Amino acid sequence: MRPAAQIPDSLTELDQWVVWRYETRAGGSPTKVPYQADPNSSSMASTTDPSTWAPYPLSQHSLSSNKYSGAGFVFSSSDPFCGIDVDDCLTDEG
Repeated sequence: MRPAAQIPDSLTELDQWVVWRYETRAGGSPTKVPYQADPNSSSMASTTDPSTWAPYPLSQHSLSSNKYSGAGFVFSSSDPFCGIDVDDCLTDEG
């Protein structure tokens, strides 16, 4: 998770945040599983269900429980943003 000072206000002002943790898929590969940013719940979040998203401050509070590995912003057709997933885009040689 990037420091809050580097996340644009235009993102932190939207209630489109989840927390996530690594879990192992069948077959042994790790994946990031989204959870609702509610410290009193351990329910999974859905990237297509806004009722499972939360405000940025709540995601940060949930991270302090140490149950999660990070927080993530959920892009939606109702916001003006887009994103690109660049995980594993570089080899060891760069």
